[in-house]
Amino acid sequence: MKKLAYPIIVIFLLAIAALAIYTQSGLLLLIPVAVIVCFFLFGRCKSHPEATDLSEQQTLKDLIATYGEPDEIIVTDATRGSEAEGALLVYDKGGKQDKGFFVYENHVIDKESITDITFNNSCGTAFHLPDDFQVVISTNDERQPKIHIRAGNDISIVQEIILQMKSCLE
Repeated sequence: MKKLAYPIIVIFLLAIAALAIYTQSGLLLLIPVAVIVCFFLFGRCKSHPEATDLSEQQTLKDLIATYGEPDEIIVTDATRGSEAEGALLVYDKGGKQDKGFFVYENHVIDKESITDITFNNSCGTAFHLPDDFQVVISTNDERQPKIHIRAGNDISIVQEIILQMKSCLE
């Protein structure tokens, strides 16, 4: 939207100027309308509040500093591999039964509480949208019964991630 806003504003202002040249009386009415439309378009182009500053994003280094050196790191989203949202840390020892645990973002998932690991296509094929797969970890923990992990749009990579996660449970 931001790339299109400036050309739209220029075209709109040129159209108002052309209309004002042909009709002198419409000029007084069209100028406030043009100003309101410009404010509306510029207001729509502001950054979204959910977008986070890079300094506020949690990195893998932060998680490793908190939970220690993992036994394995499974990259779940190659575009965010250095962020907490792009990798799953695997620890073979620790947790409630000392059977190990996973860490995704700040979710600590005890290996013993995992009941199933599968995937979900959040967009589906409706409306010709690109696939957006999520790895879904189901647990018997009431506080976090399902954890959704973004995994990209390639089903073969999603299947590989699930195989890696399941092999860590054995």
